[in-house]
Amino acid sequence: MTAHTVQLPGSAQHRSFRLTPAREMRTEQLPDVVLRADEAREVLAVARAQDVSSGGCYSPGPSGIQLWSGPWNGLGGRVGSAQHLGSVDWSWDAPSEGFVTVFRVLLTAHGVQAGLTPQSLQDRVLGLAGHQSDQAAPARLPLPRLTTEALDTPVT
Repeated sequence: MTAHTVQLPGSAQHRSFRLTPAREMRTEQLPDVVLRADEAREVLAVARAQDVSSGGCYSPGPSGIQLWSGPWNGLGGRVGSAQHLGSVDWSWDAPSEGFVTVFRVLLTAHGVQAGLTPQSLQDRVLGLAGHQSDQAAPARLPLPRLTTEALDTPVT
């Protein structure tokens, strides 16, 4: 798959996720966390109130929330000096979309350098609306822990 960027006329407005090129990323499979849809919407609303385009450090979107080192301070609302620290990715369960399942927590090299762990990142994001990953998860068998130390090719 090839992704191309397209420059649209007008000022750049932050609307959702942006892929960030990075040489090192770490992802770890944590036990599934399931939130009710209303809880996930609450987390998204708090993250939107602290969005990177308005002085915060979160970039929320329908498939999860990215954490950045600070607000996007570049020209026209671009990233600028902010560093992508990691993301918590989820999927909306079908067919009713009554639940959201966190399926991945990804850390970039900058996130590791900032002292984050997959668990601390997940707890920080879910904690935006007062949820804790151990309380939000229903009784399930834990999945095996998998770690990818580094990717050889940058994400483009």
